[in-house]
Order: sequence, then C-alpha cells, then structure tokens
Amino acid sequence: KVHFTGPIPYQQAPRYLALGNLAVAPKLATSEGSGKLLPYMSMALPIVATDTPAHRQYLDELALYTPPRVDALARTLTVAFRDLKNLKAMGEKLRARVQKSYTWQHTASKMTGIFEDML
Repeated sequence: KVHFTGPIPYQQAPRYLALGNLAVAPKLATSEGSGKLLPYMSMALPIVATDTPAHRQYLDELALYTPPRVDALARTLTVAFRDLKNLKAMGEKLRARVQKSYTWQHTASKMTGIFEDML
C-alpha cells in the first residue's frame, strides 16, 4: 500500500517514516542534492533511488538504483517489495553510514578542520 501524505511539517517526518518499509527517492535532475536521503537513512529504511551522482555519493552501493524512467522505477519497486525482508539489512547499514558520516557533530568537526587549515 502507498499513501501520499502531501506536505508535512519537517518535525513530524520521523513519525511518518517510521510507518514505512521502503523509501523512494526518484529524482530526474543530476546536478542537485537530495535532502530526503539523510532522514530515510537515519530511519534505517532501504532505499530505491534514481541513479544520480548525489544519490551515489550518499548511498554508495547501499541502495537499489534505477534509471530515471517510470517503467524502470516500477520494475525496481516490484523487486524491492518482493525482497523487503532481505533489504532490512541494507537499511541498517544505511543507518550506520549516516551515524558515522552525516551527523551534525561529524560535519562540525570537518568544518572546524577546514577553518583551522585556512588559519
């Protein structure tokens, strides 16, 4: 089952994401980031994503990638829904990845290092 909520307040996103079994990140643009990925990752959701450089940067090989076409997305989603039990491990690895590399503390530490190098 799929439910399209429409816009929700950002603070409520974890409550909604906790209800899901799979996250989908379809993006046609290849030159912009994807702000949805970090919350999906932090909730340990396996992700089906279009194959873009930004998605590869965040997800590495821990996603099911699809070309940016409706038919390909539908096929990849079908595969994902049939294998949800096995994809749970992928979601857990994504959560570990976000905790290791994409926390506020990690980002602040990186920025501090850059500023110290500049000084």
